[in-house]
Amino acid sequence: MIYINSYVKIVDNSGGLIFFCIKIYGKRKIASRGIYGDIIIGSLKTVSLKKKKVKKGSLYKAVIVRTKNTLTNVDGISLFFFTSGVVLLNNKMLPIANRVFGVIPKKIIKKGFLKIASLAFATL
Repeated sequence: MIYINSYVKIVDNSGGLIFFCIKIYGKRKIASRGIYGDIIIGSLKTVSLKKKKVKKGSLYKAVIVRTKNTLTNVDGISLFFFTSGVVLLNNKMLPIANRVFGVIPKKIIKKGFLKIASLAFATL
C-alpha cells in the first residue's frame, strides 16, 4: 500500500526517478492508502539527467502499478514486489512515457489502463 507523504519509484522511461505522494484518489472507505490501479497526485523529487520529458518539482498524476504488500488473486496466485512503483500520466490519463519496465498485475487492465498494459513487458 502507498500512503500520503510516501516516496515511490517511477517505473517508466519518462525521466523521473522518485515520486512524492500528496493525495490519493480511490473508492474505498479509507482513502489514505492506495493499492493497484489507484490514481495519486504528487511531485517529482529526482529527475534523470539524460531524459527530460518531465521537470523536477512539478505536479503530476500517476497510477499505482506495484506495491510491497501481497496481492492474492481468486485463483490462488499471490503477487509480491520488492518496491512500490507508479507510472506517470498526462491530463488525458495516458502515460507520458513510451515504455514501462517490468511486469504489472492484471488488475491494471481491469481498472481501464490498457495503454499501460500494452507498454509493459508482461502482465501477471
